[in-house]
Amino acid sequence: LGLIARHCRSRQPWDVLGIPESAGKDEIKLAYRRLALKYHPDVDKSEMATARFQEIQVAYKKMLSGSRSPGAEPRARWRQAAAQRREPTTAKKAASPGRSWSKGAGANGAQPMDTFRISDALDGLLPSRETIAYAMIFLILAPYAAGLVYGLGSLLSKVFPG
Repeated sequence: LGLIARHCRSRQPWDVLGIPESAGKDEIKLAYRRLALKYHPDVDKSEMATARFQEIQVAYKKMLSGSRSPGAEPRARWRQAAAQRREPTTAKKAASPGRSWSKGAGANGAQPMDTFRISDALDGLLPSRETIAYAMIFLILAPYAAGLVYGLGSLLSKVFPG
């Protein structure tokens, strides 16, 4: 079994699935399903069925992760690029309004406020998003609950008169 495991790791995922390297997600899924039905240990009773099935699963996960699909970059690089796009450069930070300057007073001699943001002030005044979401759910469901209580009351009054 150790020889089988070493052989499984050395093969490329597209070779294991029997598809071209540039295959799309639909082709990958179709090839995986076809091979999984054929080599599943419950269907194939040979000794190598489990190892082959595990090899197919690993290849499928590798192909879908995007590490070998054309034009797709791995998720870690995508996240890093997205973080860099969100983070302003140091030149933009220094020039942005509301930030303190390193040399002191501005052109008109006034000292700028040190990193004041309107959102900071509003965060203290407004409820959180979670609180707003619960309030919206309550407002949506309240009429239904009132109708249910009213209906149960009228039903009970008919069943137990007086």
